[in-house]
Amino acid sequence: MTTVARQGAPQFPPVAGSIAPFTRDEMDAVVDSLQAHKDEWVALPVQKRIALLDRLMADFAEIAPRWVAASTRAKGIAGDSPLVGEEWASGTWPVLKNLRQLRQALVRMARSARRSSRKRSMTASSSRASRQRCEWNQE
Repeated sequence: MTTVARQGAPQFPPVAGSIAPFTRDEMDAVVDSLQAHKDEWVALPVQKRIALLDRLMADFAEIAPRWVAASTRAKGIAGDSPLVGEEWASGTWPVLKNLRQLRQALVRMARSARRSSRKRSMTASSSRASRQRCEWNQE
């Protein structure tokens, strides 16, 4: 097997998409919008965040094949090429994995909060019972 090394800058195929690139001002507006609404995410109850992530994962999984097809088309990769797997592995799967891991973290947070709440409740009940026993013994 022979490997050919080329000198110089890499060559990228032209993008054959129909979506115009965002301008810097448009990107700044999107970031500003995210910044303005960041507290809404924080204020959202954990169960609603989990439900939102469930929907994002389902919606994203639905469009993932189109994402991969568009990426391979833009790069000039044939649909039956083994390189299509790289598009799945470097694009869509990491997005889904990150969404799933964020969801798992929120589920753990919710479980931990419930356990802490039960412990506080049990401790409070135990304290009340102890106070009542002391009061009864004093009578």
